[in-house]
Formats: sequence, C-alpha cells, structure tokens
Amino acid sequence: MRRHVLIYAAMMLLAPFRAMAEDQPAPASELGKVIGKDAAALILLLGPPVQDIREGSGRKLQFANTSCIFDVYLYPQGEGETPIAVYTAARVPDGRDAERNSCITALRWRR
Repeated sequence: MRRHVLIYAAMMLLAPFRAMAEDQPAPASELGKVIGKDAAALILLLGPPVQDIREGSGRKLQFANTSCIFDVYLYPQGEGETPIAVYTAARVPDGRDAERNSCITALRWRR
C-alpha cells in the first residue's frame, strides 16, 4: 500500500503531465481502450471504480475484482481541459505486478 501511495505522490509532483495523447504511439490491445480516455469512458468500459481520488487537477480511478486491481491516473492536457488517462498500473490482490492488458480483460469480463 505504501508503495502505491509513493507512486501516486510522485505522479502528483509531475502534474500537469504534458504528453499529448495523439503524440503517443498507439497502445496495444486492451490498454489502447484506456489510454487517452476520460473518466466517463473508463467507467462505461470497466464499471464503477472502487476508489475515485482527486488531488489538484489529477485524478486516480481504481477498478478491482477478485483477480486484479487496476489504477488509472488522469490528468488534463491543457488548462481547463477534461482529464484523460495518461498512466496505468495493475497488480494482483497480493500486491505483485500484473500484466495490464490481462487485468483490463478480467475487469471487463466480470462486470
């Protein structure tokens, strides 16, 4: 848990994250359905988050089921713009890292 708090704190220090979604290479597979999307689109895709944390202009949505936990970090790409997903992390319930595409698939199947 402490590791995830530190990661979140580091991400907040990097805000506002200025990477433009269209400048990024197309993410592969399921991850491509997440990166660049706003919170409403993510909730439609993955269901309601188990956590919704807002700090400054950043936002973290956490989606989870019995097989994985998936964190999505959203930041606006410009002043007054809607935050979009720019970073993700996935892990299994015991804390080990998980493959993100598999985690997204598991979350979508168990909605």
